[in-house]
Amino acid sequence: MNNFFKKRKIKRSIIYKQEYENPLFPKKPAVEKIMKYRQIFYSLAVLIILSGIYFVFYSNYFRINLIKVSGMKNFTQEEVTNFVEEGLLQSRLIIFKQFNYFLLSSSQLSNFLSEKIQTRIALDRLEIKKQYPDSLEVVIKEKEPNTVWQTASEYYYLDQKGIVVSKSNENDYNKDYPLILDQNNLLVSIKEQIVDENIISSVHSLKDKLKAINIEVDHFITPEVACPETAITENLNVNENKNNNTNASTNINKAVNESENDNINTNSEECSLKELLKASSELSVQTKDGYKIIFDVKEDLQSQINKLTTVLETKLKGKLQSIKYIDLRFEDKIYYQ
Repeated sequence: MNNFFKKRKIKRSIIYKQEYENPLFPKKPAVEKIMKYRQIFYSLAVLIILSGIYFVFYSNYFRINLIKVSGMKNFTQEEVTNFVEEGLLQSRLIIFKQFNYFLLSSSQLSNFLSEKIQTRIALDRLEIKKQYPDSLEVVIKEKEPNTVWQTASEYYYLDQKGIVVSKSNENDYNKDYPLILDQNNLLVSIKEQIVDENIISSVHSLKDKLKAINIEVDHFITPEVACPETAITENLNVNENKNNNTNASTNINKAVNESENDNINTNSEECSLKELLKASSELSVQTKDGYKIIFDVKEDLQSQINKLTTVLETKLKGKLQSIKYIDLRFEDKIYYQ
């Protein structure tokens, strides 16, 4: 019985598995396997990246195919579209073109279009809107003209600020707009401010005020301006008198010149007639009755109209046929001839 409970000795045999190798196909070390898998992974990653780059930047899916244009009055849809397509071919990041949605620079294309369009008409606003994934909207707002400017035999439209909006001609310009005749025959260009906005507002105001007292305006006239001798002398000696500031005159009448000398600085190497014209406050009205009225637009226009009404009803009543001009620029006096 005791022998029954005795621990039995169990013989354990350890079996060793024999590993065999094929001499023709020796096993590669684990490190080599890992390197192989990495090469495959990197190759796939590069392929995926290159495919993505091609899809994003070169496929037709993101290529600008639809161009919408709104707001143009002086250009056709086709003309603006051609400008846009030309702009899309401009270089972007050296090696790319701009016809791709992601590569398109709205500011660069906007500048390109503005330069093209404003050879013919000045713009108030130009906006480029990208619409995912392949569309482009061009929103344009032209400057609104309200005045006609004549210099020599050329006609231009001006906006409320005195900026040249576009070119016209003698037969086609809007006759409802007031006409300003430049006696200096200065050359102008699109987008350039040729007169101060105060002149433009005064032109429209005077047209209405004169109509109210039964005076029909034929056109307005700018004063003749010239570089004064003091400025010319200074320019010849500019190296010796760099700190010597000489005030220039812009009006024909000596008394008006004296009152405006302090407003114009001619301490520059080149006298600008355009700047002198913009600084001038003189504005003449050529009436349809043949006589001219000279105003100072920096003074109260209604007061000058009141003086005009008084002199027409008293001293000049029935004498307008022989009158050449009426000068209202002086506060207490009226000159006429």
